[in-house]
Amino acid sequence: MELTLEPTADVLAGLLGKRRATQTIVGFAAEFGPDAVALGLEKLAAKGVDLLVVNDISRSDIGFDADANEVTILTAGAGDVPLQEHVPRASKDDVAGAILDVVERVRSGS
Repeated sequence: MELTLEPTADVLAGLLGKRRATQTIVGFAAEFGPDAVALGLEKLAAKGVDLLVVNDISRSDIGFDADANEVTILTAGAGDVPLQEHVPRASKDDVAGAILDVVERVRSGS
């Protein structure tokens, strides 16, 4: 068996390259294990998105194949200090609502 991989376009880079001043760009990062947030912080800095939602895909009780999720939402914050908001395990609807709440705060400047 031979597996041939092909590079894919960086979707976030494409969006950021066409960004309008009024847009808020939210990225999602599927990271694995105890360093998930640290890896997300690196991606936040590298990508330049307004928010990055980090999912720890090492856990079987949350995420893709589960009814619930738990995430950490990263934002650029003031100066060089990123802000982190942990959303504890909850229904996916509740987690989505928490993400939208942070988007609204970022858009309103508070």
